[in-house]
Amino acid sequence: MKSLSKFFILCFLLANYGLQNNKLHAQAPPGFNYQAIARDSDGYELANTNILARFAIRTFSGTGTIVYQETDTTSTNRFGLFSLVIGSNTNPDIGVFSAIPLANGKHFLQVKISTDNGANFTDLG
Repeated sequence: MKSLSKFFILCFLLANYGLQNNKLHAQAPPGFNYQAIARDSDGYELANTNILARFAIRTFSGTGTIVYQETDTTSTNRFGLFSLVIGSNTNPDIGVFSAIPLANGKHFLQVKISTDNGANFTDLG
């Protein structure tokens, strides 16, 4: 019985030592996937169209301070579908994706697209 309790104590001490010397470090994901159907003002899909997609991450509300913003160039498919990874842009307009203070309250994503090379952006809502 004594040798069994010594074994469990030894296992506990080794596990505790391993946990303290191999601390886990959390890190922000390198980005997240986003998909949408681009539509015109009449609700028709923008099929096979080159667009600019602007993503802004705002704090506390949909009109809050922008902490991160990127603009990406992409094309829609025959259904108007486009897919991007938000946060993978190597030259963001505002901020650094990995530095977004996610623990400091709510964050909101604003999405806008442009079909005229950035002259006008339409908020997707």
